[in-house]
Amino acid sequence: MQRLRVLTPLLGAVLAGAAAFASVPGTPDTGASPPAAARVEAGSKIPLLKLSAIQPGQKQPTPLEIAAKGKPLVVCYLRIGESLGEEGLLSVQSLVSGPLKGKVDLLGATNPGTKVTVPALVDRLSLLGVTVPFVLDDDLQLGRMLSVTSAPSMALIDGAGTLRVMDAKSLKQQVVSGVTLKEAIEKAARGEQVPTVPALARYYPANELVGEPFPDFMLKKFESTERVKMSEVVARDKRDRKVPAIFFWHPNCPHCKKAMPSIMVGYRAYGKWLDLISIVDLKNADEIRNAEDTIKAHGVTFPVLQDEDRRISDLYRVVSTPTFVFLKPDGVVESVYTSGDVNYVTIFQAKVKALVGATAGKPPVK
Repeated sequence: MQRLRVLTPLLGAVLAGAAAFASVPGTPDTGASPPAAARVEAGSKIPLLKLSAIQPGQKQPTPLEIAAKGKPLVVCYLRIGESLGEEGLLSVQSLVSGPLKGKVDLLGATNPGTKVTVPALVDRLSLLGVTVPFVLDDDLQLGRMLSVTSAPSMALIDGAGTLRVMDAKSLKQQVVSGVTLKEAIEKAARGEQVPTVPALARYYPANELVGEPFPDFMLKKFESTERVKMSEVVARDKRDRKVPAIFFWHPNCPHCKKAMPSIMVGYRAYGKWLDLISIVDLKNADEIRNAEDTIKAHGVTFPVLQDEDRRISDLYRVVSTPTFVFLKPDGVVESVYTSGDVNYVTIFQAKVKALVGATAGKPPVK
């Protein structure tokens, strides 16, 4: 799968609460390079960390020390400007500044790289309403310790300073069977035993859209000036009894390449009842050329729309490709598929039959 959010540049954020993992402004700066942080395993104590952070209401970073002080801590990495991470930030903030106020501490963190300036970061945090210390993790001390590999990434450390959960993507994600991250944080706030999770199963936030109205968008077709508005596609498909589907892919994604032949066979067989709109996020000339080659090699005839700064990928909470989103005739998201290792011929056939009642013989598979 093409992973769409990598560690650099990550932008972090988290939210509210008084410092149980205390920030200590004014710690002297010796100018010495800090030692490389070691990865902390789930179930192990976190070490004392001396970092640099933007304090609420300040314009410049100051020293900050993180140490266990008796209350749980949630740490959240995200890329600023990406809706998935920012929504996660705000959802955690709502939790800890409301029902769990004073019982859980939160900390933001970012590896800004070279593309994000401190003034721009301060402005964005102010706009979002972030009111907690925000770590500038330039040397990835905190990120390495928490095994952050993609954004957003949330970690839960209990009041004793033991790392319990790391690299979670959403409050709704199950960290163990029947227990979501939100519920694990609530357990920690009550002083109850929190499950130790060495590794989480891969989580796809796009699945949270199932049962919700589709997010509307308008994008330009690849190598064209024509623009496509999804709400117009859905209205047309409702009239014509077709299944609207959105396909997020990338030309460098090996799983997309593996899936493309069955996608094209299925589309040729069921295109009469299936309105497939694809979205591709291209960052440079090489990726544009690869997209052109892929379209030509597979004879792609469905619309290919070019994402704009991952705006629509983020809107649909896409963290990897391929991702398929199928809609009901009324525009409600019916299902999400996130694998390249399935036969999309049979999936298209099943969706057409279930959603618009159309049937057709099984097509020959190339």
